Amino acid sequence: MIRRALARIVRRSAPDGERPVLLTGGAGIVATLIRPFLAGSGLRVRLSDVNRVGDLAPTETFVKADLRNPRAVGKAVAGCAGVVHLGGISKDRAFTQLVEVDMAGVTNVLEAARRHGIKRVVLASSMHVLGFYGRDETVSTSSPPRPDSRYAVAKLFGEHAGALYASKYGLEVTCLRLGHVTARRDEAEPGAWVSPEDVAALVRLGLEHPSIGYEIIHAVAPYEGDDLAHQLLASRFGFTFAHRGTTHAQAVTDAARHFAFDRAAVEWRGGVFATRDMEPA
Repeated sequence: MIRRALARIVRRSAPDGERPVLLTGGAGIVATLIRPFLAGSGLRVRLSDVNRVGDLAPTETFVKADLRNPRAVGKAVAGCAGVVHLGGISKDRAFTQLVEVDMAGVTNVLEAARRHGIKRVVLASSMHVLGFYGRDETVSTSSPPRPDSRYAVAKLFGEHAGALYASKYGLEVTCLRLGHVTARRDEAEPGAWVSPEDVAALVRLGLEHPSIGYEIIHAVAPYEGDDLAHQLLASRFGFTFAHRGTTHAQAVTDAARHFAFDRAAVEWRGGVFATRDMEPA
């Protein structure tokens, strides 16, 4: 249902439909997994990264850009209809590194969007901003943040920066609190899976739904018995996930087996992010 509605919106906005959408972090894992679904929908995508992206689809182009360089980010953003920001460090690191790359990167992307008159921005946040909730606790987008790592704090910074640009400059910003994006559920950490198809559909929602203002979306596959956030998403936007998790009880059982070496990782939704310290550079 949501996909047909979004297709109608795209047809009604022909001029923007002819301009590409910038996808930062184009060489990264998440971008690589969702690109086929975006290309299959006919969306034109301009990929950016510090590393070259190969095997471009007919609807894709590439521009090299370092997120730390405002001028390079501005050139990548120029002429686009919207921005999907996936770039940055995806592991826990020292704050100095996260400030230099993740925090500076999201700031440069938002400022470039503002300067170039781009209204729609989708930011990749993370479920790890709620990582210190227990696996038996219910969470939704209104749950107070409990970040499990320096990485999660950097993602919260991005959410708040997005809120600033939405309130002060009128950008329409969607923050996707992504779970573990893998092709198959059994490849993801228990209770954390989200499929690439659903991530791509949520990206399209953030870019195209007429009711977007500033939104935070819980982008984890719904698990039976733990789907409050998904009920709210369905009621607000009519969006339903194409792929579901197991039951919540099964996810808890799977976590006990998957993290048998780490009792704290079994307890907290953030898994090892909530127990291990930052990884070496």
